[in-house]
Formats: sequence, structure tokens, C-alpha cells
Amino acid sequence: MDVQLMVVETLREVTGNEEVVSNPDLPLFESGLLDSMNVAELLAGLSERFHTEIPLTAFDQQRWASPASVVSEVSKLLRM
Repeated sequence: MDVQLMVVETLREVTGNEEVVSNPDLPLFESGLLDSMNVAELLAGLSERFHTEIPLTAFDQQRWASPASVVSEVSKLLRM
């Protein structure tokens, strides 16, 4: 399972933006690609893709600020 590929694909689907695939340091919230409304959609999409519950309590805007950091946080959650 390629976690990075699956996470960025989910981010691309949720944000509708291709840059999340090519720019791992893209600031998701500062750029307006993610907001409180689509965070729930992102978590649901990741939960479905990885066949595991990723709860809202796992989300932290500072730690989920870029595609690279989302990959890192999801990887940590999957190891738990």
C-alpha cells in the first residue's frame, strides 16, 4: 500500500486541485484548499480509502497543514 499516493489522491479529490499532488509543501489552509467544511470530507475519504476509522479528534490543523504533513500524520495513525 502506497500511503503517500493514496493520501495525495484523496486530497486531490477533496480539494479539486492538482497541485496537491506535485507540491508536498503546499499550505492547504493558507491557500484556501482546505477549510473546516472539507476537513470532514477528507477524513471520511481517508477512512474509506484505508479501511480504518480516522476520527476528527486525530485532526490538528497545524499538523495537517500540507500534503507532506498529512501523509506523515496518516502514516502514524495507520501504524497504531
